[in-house]
Amino acid sequence: MKSSTSRGVSPSLLGRRLFEAAFVLFVIYGATVIGFAFPVRAFDPIWQLAVAGALINNAPMALVGLALMHLSVRLEPGAPLQVRRLGQFAHLAQFAAIGFLCLVPLQLMAVRQTLLNQQTEQNRQMTIAERRIAEVRRAISASTTVPELQRELARLKVGTLTIRGNPADSSLSGVREQLLTSLESSRTNLQSQFKRPGRGKIWDFVQLSLQAVISSLALAFGFAALAQGKGRHRSQLDAVRRRWSRLLHQRTADQRSRHGHSTQERSIRNQP
Repeated sequence: MKSSTSRGVSPSLLGRRLFEAAFVLFVIYGATVIGFAFPVRAFDPIWQLAVAGALINNAPMALVGLALMHLSVRLEPGAPLQVRRLGQFAHLAQFAAIGFLCLVPLQLMAVRQTLLNQQTEQNRQMTIAERRIAEVRRAISASTTVPELQRELARLKVGTLTIRGNPADSSLSGVREQLLTSLESSRTNLQSQFKRPGRGKIWDFVQLSLQAVISSLALAFGFAALAQGKGRHRSQLDAVRRRWSRLLHQRTADQRSRHGHSTQERSIRNQP
């Protein structure tokens, strides 16, 4: 019984199971992103935001899959298929890290374009509403009798404006004043309705863009930590750290060298 249990959880078997689970996660991630990407509308900012959101929100699956693949090879280092697949996916992870970095400005540009499009559409709708209100106002002012005024309202299909009381017992000036007051109230309400959703949407998009930027940077860091170039055993993140450390060391050495030269020159000048 004990030997069967130990065989069931052997590192090689666990490594194969983790490799299979990693492959399933990659397939699910790819299928999800493809589902959002088609049909392709490359110049539509809404489509760009949807695809970027699918890439970012589902990327932890691919990141976990890559980590499982690393662990699988650690548990079963002698499996050539797993080692070869890890090399391929770890190499692709370099491009994934770069891609998520590139998503930051692309996401911000798409958010900006979406906001501009929404503002343009809102201004267009407001312009149409203002023209409609001006047309109704002219009809009310130009009518010479109450029945004519009723016919004009029916022709313009203004269902929100109604004459209170019995029109036959109302004077034209009183009906005009009542309708113009109602029309101005409707115009004020319409303007407030256009303004309120715009502010809320702007704040929503700001929150989404900040979330997307932070998530993209974190995912780029994660994929870089698990990425490897062909024939290399260290991650791409380690390579970047070494280059950065080398640059800082070189800069510090250059500063010390310049400081030493300047000190030596001053000491020479001060000699009698």
